[in-house]
Amino acid sequence: MELFVRIKITAISALFGFLFGFDTGVMTSALPFLTTQFSLSNFMEGLVVSVVPLAAVAGTVWGLKTADTMGRIKVLLISAILFALGALGSAAAPEASVLLAARLLLGFAIGASTLVAPIYLAEIAPAKYRGAVVGTFQLMITIGILFAFVSGLAFSPGQDWRAMFAIGVIPAGLCIVGVLLVPETPRWLLMQGQIKDARRVLENITPKDELAEIDEAMAGSEAEKEKETGVEGWQVFKLAGVRFALLFVIATFVLAPLTGINAVLTYAPAIFSNAGFSGSNAQFLATIGLGVINVAVTVVMMSLVDRFGRRPLFITGFAGAASSCVLVAASYAIGEPLQTYGALVGLLAMIVFFGVGIGPMAYIYASELFPLSVRAKGYGIASMVFWMTNFILLLVFPVVLAAAGGVGSFIMFTGFCLIGLLFAVKYAPEPKGTVLERVDDEIERVFKGK
Repeated sequence: MELFVRIKITAISALFGFLFGFDTGVMTSALPFLTTQFSLSNFMEGLVVSVVPLAAVAGTVWGLKTADTMGRIKVLLISAILFALGALGSAAAPEASVLLAARLLLGFAIGASTLVAPIYLAEIAPAKYRGAVVGTFQLMITIGILFAFVSGLAFSPGQDWRAMFAIGVIPAGLCIVGVLLVPETPRWLLMQGQIKDARRVLENITPKDELAEIDEAMAGSEAEKEKETGVEGWQVFKLAGVRFALLFVIATFVLAPLTGINAVLTYAPAIFSNAGFSGSNAQFLATIGLGVINVAVTVVMMSLVDRFGRRPLFITGFAGAASSCVLVAASYAIGEPLQTYGALVGLLAMIVFFGVGIGPMAYIYASELFPLSVRAKGYGIASMVFWMTNFILLLVFPVVLAAAGGVGSFIMFTGFCLIGLLFAVKYAPEPKGTVLERVDDEIERVFKGK
């Protein structure tokens, strides 16, 4: 019974990853037609795309303020409703200003839900499977991206960008219904002093052969409170281990988009056109190839993360992404006949290494490393930095690609990947298999260099 409950809870909460991925992917397909329909300049193209991460900053601020007071479930419910409204508004937009307003709504919902959904998954998952459970959020992001690519290909012959946006109402509706069927997280209930309710939820989701984890979670929660005695609210971030966790997660969330992954996925047709793929169908098919690889490697990651740990995958991700960016830049520099297929291989490899390491580890680390009392706050601060980084990158990338070309763009991404590699080797902790309430012991070990 507990297995069915865990699957249901994981599937419903991870659907918010699908919505995030769908919105990322749908712009890849719709943007060429939007540019024609509304006569968008390079800057306006970037604005239509980047307004989502800009609004996500506001959604994150709201989410970190309400996730601890309203609860994880209520925040997710409101986010799902906003997703549906944003999808409908985008589909019906008569002009660019209305489209921007609808995408602001979507961005707000994405900011709040990408903050709360991974926290929900981490707080409700048994320690033994927590990496894979939180990894389902990243998996659903990739499935959402792929779904948007495929539906975009289906609607592109008629240039029906409105249908591309409208189809997003379906998963949003599933999220609205789904969150009404799942419980609040036991950790949030503990934070509210609802100990009996927390234990009941834990008993429903914990495998019978691991019931000792319930007592360990309860005891760990009390230990966290004792460690934070005399320190309240935001003051908890003055504790050395918590401050280290915050800086680590912020750096992770900055470096992940600076690898270029979101720019690649969002502007893939333009990149492939620049690389020598002629015809919109060839560009869309190559883009779908990226989406398929993205899903496949995320499935592989889920089978590895609780076996080998977070740290090895994180380091491997940056090393591989740097090598992939070098290959893409070299392909552009050499030109044909290497350019077209060398760039394709490099981009596919980039997707592989991001999907197996950098992307999912960012969400997993952010959902694991903070104490319960400031988990939403810490994740929220890092998320705001993440969305601002995304906003700037997506806003300027069309201009950078036009000015610097593929060589300059991917040399820049290579540099950021190498910085990420050095950072991961020196600072990445390993919380594999540890109940959330004991993860701070690993943070202290890394912080003190032991």
